[in-house]
Formats: sequence, C-alpha cells, structure tokens
Amino acid sequence: MIRRLIALILIVVTVSAPMAEAATKKRIPNPPPRETWPPEGFRENDGVFAKVPKWREVVGQLSSKKFPQRDVVACKEFSCGAVLVAAETGCEWWEVNSSVRKLDPATQNKERVGTLVTISKGTAERELATIILVSGEILDSSISIGGIKVICHREPGAKPKPGNVYNPVNRSN
Repeated sequence: MIRRLIALILIVVTVSAPMAEAATKKRIPNPPPRETWPPEGFRENDGVFAKVPKWREVVGQLSSKKFPQRDVVACKEFSCGAVLVAAETGCEWWEVNSSVRKLDPATQNKERVGTLVTISKGTAERELATIILVSGEILDSSISIGGIKVICHREPGAKPKPGNVYNPVNRSN
C-alpha cells in the first residue's frame, strides 16, 4: 500500500513538473501593429497632417487612448466635431480654427452661426492625436463644424491653456 502511494506521488510529481514549468514561463505579447507613416487619408502641409474623421474612427480613438473626459461629456450638451492630427517633428501645442454652421431647412444652405478656436496639448513626432471641437451651440443635428484649419505650434515658450473658445456671430434679424 505504501509502495503504491509512493509510486502515485512520483507519477504526480513527474507529470506536474513540466506543467508547472510551462505555467511559469512568461508569454511574450505580440507587438502592436506599426502605424504607417505618413498616415493614410490625411492632408499634409509642411509636415503637418490632419483629417476630419468619421464618427466610428473617433469612437476607436476614444476607446484606445486616454482622453479628456470633459470634452466627451460636453458633447452630450453641445454640438461637437473632431479632427485627427499628427506632425512629422511634433508640436508644442495645437490650434484649430473652425466655423460653426447651421443648416437652413428651407434653403438647404449652411449659415455660419459662429467661429471656434480650439487649443490642444502638444504631441511628439509622428504621434496621432484626436482633438474634439466643442462649440457653444446646443446639441442639434442641423449644426456642423467645418472650415477646419489646423496649426502646429513648434516654438517653445508660453503655451495657452487647452480648451475651446466659441464666438457666436451677431445675428440682426
């Protein structure tokens, strides 16, 4: 009986030893896919790249990176837009100038209702960033943000505070 018990213990130890070794080996994770450069579908000017994304791209960016939650929360109340940016040599800070427009249902023309200046933190060289453009217009499907102009500020020094400044157009009816 004791011999059988010792034999059984030896079998368990012999079989479990390779399993324990395999369990303690660290798995080497697969590296993430390399981003192509220059980024596809972006417009380029002097080493600065920009693209107005589709909403599914914005959702992908939001789920994969840390993001200023105040901007995302603001888009539940205000009309928003977005722009993807990157720069060959990096930027100290980003400035995005845009127009806020409202669709006139009678004429199907877009009327400018305001301008928007968005300041965002800088990025490293070839780093992709998503900048959310938060207007001061209440959330409305007839509001759009267009005429987007992206400026990469490369000079070190005083950086403005990140945020959005909305200036409504005076409407005299």
